[in-house]
Amino acid sequence: MKNIKYSLIAIVLLLSACNNNKIDSESDQHLHEEESISFTEFSLHYEMFAEIVALQKGKTTEVLAHFTKLENYKPVINGSLDIILEVGSKKTKIAMSEPTRAGIFVFKLHPQASGHGHLKFIINSESYTDTLLLHLDIASDEKEQHAGDCDHTQEVNQKENEGITFLKEQAWKTDFNIYKSRLLEFSEVIPATGEIQATSVNDYLIVAKHSGIIIFEMDNLLPGMELDTNDDILIIGSEDIMHDNFETKFAKVKLEFEKAEKDYNRSSKLYADKIIAEKEYLEIEKEYFLTKKDMDLFKAHYKPGGHHIHLKQKGYLKRLLVEEGEYVEIGQPMLEITKSNTIILKAEVQQKYIASLSKDMSANFKVNYFEKYFDIVDYEGKLLSIGQSIEKNTTLVPVYFEFTNPDNILPGSFASVYLKIPKQEKKLIVPIEALIETQGNYALIVQLEGELYSKRDVKIGASDGQMVEILDGLKAGEVIVTTGAYRVYLASMASDLPAHAHVH
Repeated sequence: MKNIKYSLIAIVLLLSACNNNKIDSESDQHLHEEESISFTEFSLHYEMFAEIVALQKGKTTEVLAHFTKLENYKPVINGSLDIILEVGSKKTKIAMSEPTRAGIFVFKLHPQASGHGHLKFIINSESYTDTLLLHLDIASDEKEQHAGDCDHTQEVNQKENEGITFLKEQAWKTDFNIYKSRLLEFSEVIPATGEIQATSVNDYLIVAKHSGIIIFEMDNLLPGMELDTNDDILIIGSEDIMHDNFETKFAKVKLEFEKAEKDYNRSSKLYADKIIAEKEYLEIEKEYFLTKKDMDLFKAHYKPGGHHIHLKQKGYLKRLLVEEGEYVEIGQPMLEITKSNTIILKAEVQQKYIASLSKDMSANFKVNYFEKYFDIVDYEGKLLSIGQSIEKNTTLVPVYFEFTNPDNILPGSFASVYLKIPKQEKKLIVPIEALIETQGNYALIVQLEGELYSKRDVKIGASDGQMVEILDGLKAGEVIVTTGAYRVYLASMASDLPAHAHVH
């Protein structure tokens, strides 16, 4: 509290001096040493927030530069930074091999000339190298350095009174992210209710071709698993079964085949030498090929232990119809397989939207056990059909889409659906997670500069479940908080955090 009190007294003294054009020289020097100008710049991969005391020729100034990775809004931990100050023909270069501390580079500048200058930051971190540029004025002496301080102080105070302070260190420690608003192509959206349904056209059953006891060869055999043709799925064992024993049958067929093969090989030579008649030879040949066919059939499924079950083609387990240790009869269904991991989205649309339905429309949907919305285009989705009549006992029109199942979505699930009609226009849209709703009103958290934010009331338009149109209250190019917006909003209501309690 003592520091806050002294800061307020200092601001009052400075404003008073600006109004009266009088100030004690020692107090003036002390205050200006505490003031800094902040800059927020973005590259493709990074946000840089820098705090710089007004630069003066021949005077050493400390600079604090925060670097944040935009992909996850976390501090740069491993990386180097090259700083180049150019004023006219004078150039100063500083190389830092790593941050002073996580996300923050602290260094000192000593300008050799006055005038308009460029401060270039070249950040090398992981797989990216980006350049950010600041435009600065370097004063020739202390009088010029402090010429605009009164206006700057009043501007800073106004911003801080209107804004919410949320430090980089706070953002880095939480789930946080930002988004630069821009005009993008946005489809017309139709809201609908929906249901996830299973496909049936690609489904088939694996039935028992022999009676016996079920033994699982695969651990954790569960619906949704992808199965290949070389996977050992289960065995129909008959070791302890006296009647219709598979291994006994295999042994019998093997003996019959081996005898028929010997007879065939011997008769082939005898027939070639015209020792036996053609009729006798053909009967032996027929018996050989019949037993060979039986042998090939048994060999395809036999391994020690019984009848091994494999798939003829790659697929997904839809249903497991038997339990381990269960006795099955010939012809009993054991597995239901689907050839492809595709499912159906059935959307039910109100009649007032019928005229807008289009054959090239797409859909986003959400089921209640996943937080995110799914865009069927990302999962090889396509429109199957638009209903040509009203569903019985409803006033809704069915629309069907097919797509590859992401994340094991369960058939039978109800879904919130947004049909997307490709009548695209350029609109100002933002991620829907950025919205703050209070009593039916909506707001966004707008970044004024690196660590200063403002709650902005907005008017929203259409949404596709992932993005929402902003009709009023935001301009293209403004940066907003997406993940973590509520956290910043709550920080604005914290009475124990003064506007400029900023210490790095």
